Amino acid sequence: MSIKLLYGAAKDSVDAIRRNIMLALYAIILELSFIFLFGIFAIPIRDGIGKNLVYLGDEIASSSDIAGEATQGAILGSEYLQRIIMLAIVLAIIAYVLYSFFNGLIWNLCLRMAGKNQKTKNYLSRFFMANLIWFPLLAAYIVIDFLISYIETVGKRIEPDGSFIASKIVLIVLMVILYFIFISYIHLSEMSFWKSIKKSFGTGIKNALLLVPAFASIVLLFIIADFILSIAGRINFIAIMTSGIIILMPLMVWSRVFLCKVIEKL
Repeated sequence: MSIKLLYGAAKDSVDAIRRNIMLALYAIILELSFIFLFGIFAIPIRDGIGKNLVYLGDEIASSSDIAGEATQGAILGSEYLQRIIMLAIVLAIIAYVLYSFFNGLIWNLCLRMAGKNQKTKNYLSRFFMANLIWFPLLAAYIVIDFLISYIETVGKRIEPDGSFIASKIVLIVLMVILYFIFISYIHLSEMSFWKSIKKSFGTGIKNALLLVPAFASIVLLFIIADFILSIAGRINFIAIMTSGIIILMPLMVWSRVFLCKVIEKL
């Protein structure tokens, strides 16, 4: 029954995009605009954080002969650490605003393709409010993932044959968070941001036997797309950019419409 329902939702989502091809194109343009603008702001800030991390590391190394308590005090009072924190806060604010604006518009278009005709202004305001709840969780994941990656990198130098599974566990946690986030985005078309968040847990848990395979099929398609892009990347930059626009962008639009159709059939 679930396979038949998922197949029906997949077919309906393709048909919905065909009937609303201009909305799909607008969504792709917004997707590309988000990536472009976020890159413009994020890359310099990321480089600034990386540069200050190097300076902070040099400062720690130069004070390593001092007692541990003094070294800790020097780190906490370091101007480089303060810069890193400030840059991270600025990056988080920029990411929140750009993500909420562009992805709110994209989800609104995808919901329209799926047959839900909510007002853009209302949906966008709810999207911003919902992300005030979800964004800190994603930010916490990024910080934890960075720390675990750093620890595992150091651990592999000490014990090359060691087994490290923490990063895999954190990735699973991210998938669970995204699972409920995307469900809540769909419910935003019908209710307030807070109700949509609460309902996302009820919908996600109650219908897990259907929704988990739906999400898994999307993840599988993205893995296949990533494999194709990796092959294109071996050719040249133009090949990978073209493949990304032709394959990845439509897939991102379809996946949203597909999830809308799946939840519609529950």
